[in-house]
This record gives sequence, C-alpha cells and structure tokens, in this order.
Amino acid sequence: MGSRVYTPSIGPVNGEEHTNPDIILSGCNDPDCYGRHPTEVSFDSRRGLHFRRGGELAIMIDGSCLNNGSVYARAGVGVYFDHNSPLNISQPIRGFQTSQRAEIHAAIIALKKVKEYQLDIDEHLTGVVLISDSANLVNAMTRHINTWSRNYWRNRQGRQVANAYDFRVLEGLVRNLETRGFPVRFWYVPRTYNYHADRLAKSGVFRSGVGGPASSHTGFVALPSATPRPTPQLRPPLNYAHPRHFDPRFLDF
Repeated sequence: MGSRVYTPSIGPVNGEEHTNPDIILSGCNDPDCYGRHPTEVSFDSRRGLHFRRGGELAIMIDGSCLNNGSVYARAGVGVYFDHNSPLNISQPIRGFQTSQRAEIHAAIIALKKVKEYQLDIDEHLTGVVLISDSANLVNAMTRHINTWSRNYWRNRQGRQVANAYDFRVLEGLVRNLETRGFPVRFWYVPRTYNYHADRLAKSGVFRSGVGGPASSHTGFVALPSATPRPTPQLRPPLNYAHPRHFDPRFLDF
C-alpha cells in the first residue's frame, strides 16, 4: 500500500498560497488561473466531476451530528462533487448516531458512488482524493488502519477500536479500488475549507426527522406520544470487530 496522504502541489493562486480545495473544485474557472495551472485540474461539466492532475477524482466529504452523544442524536453525511453535480449526496446514516460514524460513512458513500459510476468515468479516472476536515478519519485511514488490522482491531491500549466495523467496511472499499488500479488518498483540510460538504451533511441530519428519541442500535425514531412510555431496554451493541459479528456482505461490492 502506497502513501494515502494527499499533499496539494498547486502553487499560489491570486497571490495566496493554495490550501483551499474550493479553489480547485469551483474557484479555478477563470482563464488566468487555468493559464498558470493548465494541468492542475480538469472539469467534466456534463457530470459535474473535477479531476486533479493525473486524473484523480476530487470529492469533498463531511459528517454532522445534532445532539451528539445523546439519545436524541441525529447524524447525516454530505458528499460534494461540484455545485451542480447530480452525484452530490445529502442523507442521514443508519444505526448508531454519532459524528465520528457520520464522517466514516461519508467516505464509504463517496467511494460507493465512485464504484457505481466507474464505468462512466474510467476514461479519466486514475484515483480518488477524499477531502475531509476529520483528523480522526484521515489519521485512521493513512496511519493506523494496518496496525489495527494486524492487532485484530485493538488499539495500543488493547481496547477495541471505536467504530471498528465501519472502518473495516471503508477499508474494504479502499482496497477494492486499489486492487483495480485506483488508489484512494485522503486530504485533511480545515473545517472552513470544507463548507460545501458540511452544508450537505447538516441538511442530511434534518432529512432524518430530528426531534424524537432513537434507538442507538437500530436508528428507529420514536414518535411523540401523549402517554409516557417506559424507556426500552436496548440490546448491547455488537462487537463489530469480532469476525462472528462482521457481515462480509458489506465488502461484496
């Protein structure tokens, strides 16, 4: 496995150091910018896709969670290809509702979309760059994932890796693309530079029907009732790192 860390190579744009991916995705549309960086980015207007130098598809991803850490938590994901792209995604997540799971699922959904449209874009595609403001996600997929896998999804303290099941699903997608010759790299950016995906993620939260308590295991939304009901006894969460609890169908892409 090669390095999964993406380091931008474009130089200053309009006198400013280029650290904002929005300039690549949406802001480099003037002739002067393309004149100075003719091979940095190409744009497929028909499908709303931005290809980095060498044919890497650039995608902004983000996750959001309202009332994170409570039974009222609602999480959503945002996947941003371009302002007018029909591939943009804004939707809730299933299951346990947390901000970290939302970040991971944004990456999962983005890569599933890439695989879904791979036959249509393979004349350009040589790889994927996922742009995220989640240090947890980027560090996990670029630094820790191999160690976790070798240690049966235990961290250095011997405890089960948080969200191990979701990371295994994401790693399966990444490796599947890598074996087909499409490396996946991760670009960590400040939150202020990921506002397109953030907006979609926040919208996805509200698509899930915010307002009622939910089962953290099933994602079921309990509607308000005039008669108070006893708090349901939820099943303890499965050990998703345990092979017996891991559903291989999630890796059958």
